Amino acid sequence: MAGHFLRFRGFLKSLGPGEAGFVNACVGLTAFSLAFYRYQLDIQEQRERDAEQDAESTFYICHKVKPSATLQTMKRYRARLRNEAKELGLEQPINRDELTDEWLRRRNIGDPEAENINILRLRMKSLLRACVNFLTHHPEKVHYITGDSQDNPIGFNPITENEMRKILLYVEPLDQACCRNHPTCNWARDAPFEYNSLREVYKIPRDWPSTYQNEDDFGAKSTPEDDTNYIRISETVPSTRVAQKFHELETKRLEIERLEREVSILGRK
Repeated sequence: MAGHFLRFRGFLKSLGPGEAGFVNACVGLTAFSLAFYRYQLDIQEQRERDAEQDAESTFYICHKVKPSATLQTMKRYRARLRNEAKELGLEQPINRDELTDEWLRRRNIGDPEAENINILRLRMKSLLRACVNFLTHHPEKVHYITGDSQDNPIGFNPITENEMRKILLYVEPLDQACCRNHPTCNWARDAPFEYNSLREVYKIPRDWPSTYQNEDDFGAKSTPEDDTNYIRISETVPSTRVAQKFHELETKRLEIERLEREVSILGRK
């Protein structure tokens, strides 16, 4: 090594003033290029570490919120609201906005079940914000969220397109109800950006879901809820004896309760 250095030093001494300056400039440029290359490598390594940390953070939120269980709870709650509205004799079909407005009314008066749904709504929004934040900083890692690759970190649970559609079906309408209830809120202007951002990721149209979106079938050719041929899966009764018998008893009980309410109302008049 020392011999190479001495020969190079001798070479520099043999150069003229202009030639020596040129060589020095080349050496300096090479050193700068190597340093800049190392700097770029450090940045790339830091980005990789950040991506892993963001993925872990999103996974933690996803694991804590448990989207599938949360969405199932929201679906069952909406189904109960719909059944209660039907028992009141309201004209069918009852659209989604009417049901979410009733949820909001109950939440505002402190109904425990409605308040629990509100907590689930806020948790789901935290998950959506974490996903959008992750994709904003690491768009190349979109498969971490969608699960379109086998390259996901071990244990990371992606959000499937079906789950994202359920989020748009059960969570976004609750936000819309809150907006309708606020005197200065304009949904077109004030809607949380996470919904449409994730619509773009999953290639879901901005006008989805429709007012009478089929909650059991998200296919393009599914029967809408306001169609006379629509049959809600959650309201079908299995043909076996036990289910049919209990359904018969339940139907009679509800009819008796309805008649009792009508008699009570007539009595007060």
